[in-house]
This record gives sequence, C-alpha cells and structure tokens, in this order.
Amino acid sequence: MVDLGAHVGYFSLLAARAAGPEGFVFSVEPDPVNFAVLVENVRINALENVYLLNSAAWDKNELLIFHPNGALGQINPAGIPDEHHRIGTKPGAENATVYGRALDEKIGHLEIDLIKIDVQGAEARALEGMPKAVARAKSIIIEIWPAGLRQFGNTPRDITRAISAAGFDLYACTKEAPRAEAFDFFNLGPAGDHIEIYATKDPGPLPWQKQSQAAPDRASTGARNAVPAFFQMGRANGRMQTNGGQNGII
Repeated sequence: MVDLGAHVGYFSLLAARAAGPEGFVFSVEPDPVNFAVLVENVRINALENVYLLNSAAWDKNELLIFHPNGALGQINPAGIPDEHHRIGTKPGAENATVYGRALDEKIGHLEIDLIKIDVQGAEARALEGMPKAVARAKSIIIEIWPAGLRQFGNTPRDITRAISAAGFDLYACTKEAPRAEAFDFFNLGPAGDHIEIYATKDPGPLPWQKQSQAAPDRASTGARNAVPAFFQMGRANGRMQTNGGQNGII
C-alpha cells in the first residue's frame, strides 16, 4: 500500500499488518509534527515493512509552505502569498517549509495493491507526479473535497479523468456505490464536505460489499471504512499514539 497523507499512521498500521513480511507500506506525510508521531507509531508496533517519507506528494520536486491547522494542514508552493491556500489556518500559527516530491521517482517501478490519497485538496497535484505508479496500481482510494481542490485550481473531474485514463472504474464510497463519472460532487452540502472515491480494475464486488456479505451484522458501508474493508481489517491488537500524545488501540 502507498499511503499519501498518512497523518499519524492509522491506515498505514492496518495495511502493514495485512501486508505481512512479504509486503510493504510506503507512508508519506508532510506535517513534521504528525510525521514524528507516525515514526513513533511504527516503532512501538515493531513494524519493519513500513517505509516513511516526510514530504508532500506533489506534481514536481520543489519547496512548499505548509500551514499547520491543528491535526490537519495545507500546502502551497513557496513564494505564493499565504492567503491563496490558507484554508482554516489558525491566526498566528507558524508555517513550515516542506519538500514536495513527484513520487514516480520513488514508487513508479513498484507493484502496488492500493494507493490511498488524502492530502487536503492537493490530490490532483499528487496524481500528476506519479502517473507510472497510478498505472501500475490495482486499486486507489482518494478523497475528493471540492472546496480544497479549488484552492489549487483543480476540480473533481480533474481527478476522475486522470484515474479513468489509467484504466480504472471509479465508484463513490457509499452503500449504493454509484459510478463516480456520474456523481454530483457539487451537491455534497457545506463547503467542507467531501467524499471518498474507490478506483479499481477488478470487475468483481467492491471491498465494502464483500465485507457486508461476509459479516452483515458488523459491516459498515461508510466511506471511512473503505480502506479497512479492502484489507478485511477491523481493530486488531495494536497501539497508536495521536498527535495530542494520547494512546489508543487499533
């Protein structure tokens, strides 16, 4: 699995257990605070198949400005005035410089079961930097947040077109699982609303549909369960620290 916008590692840790010693997880997180917690979570769970990169997934290699926003954050190219991409940045928060990377140079040659992308509106930019990896992947789960995409000059259709061109069928991660090409991304409600899209080259049942068939009393069809459903994973004997220093079980 490739985890872009890994945060503190919840999905990376699930994927690392599912992958086992023969598989790997490549986790990318730009926020230096979240990245430090991600490193610690990998350490305390003794995971040797997780590879970590403290960078932003981007369309080219360049320095970026990262705007902290509590547990989240946004990025914009260095030199562009902050207000262009300051989405919900707390007044007085200190910005950080991070390195943006076009990830094909790191992962474009790998066989990838799943790419998960949740990068606060920069999803289209991330895709532009890894066309080889996208073409080689079996499945993709990507967040579509129209308001965030607009801050980078992109639209949801930029994402669906790019992934469809690589041979994927796209579905909204809902119980009904409508085809993404026909989905109304601009009727999601308030500007902060978003939805996850699942892209696959497999014509069979979708992961959360398989999970529902196997355990209808426990399965959820919510978008946030799409990644655990892919791995047929739930909560399983692990420890995780949040960026607030709290301990939890995954």
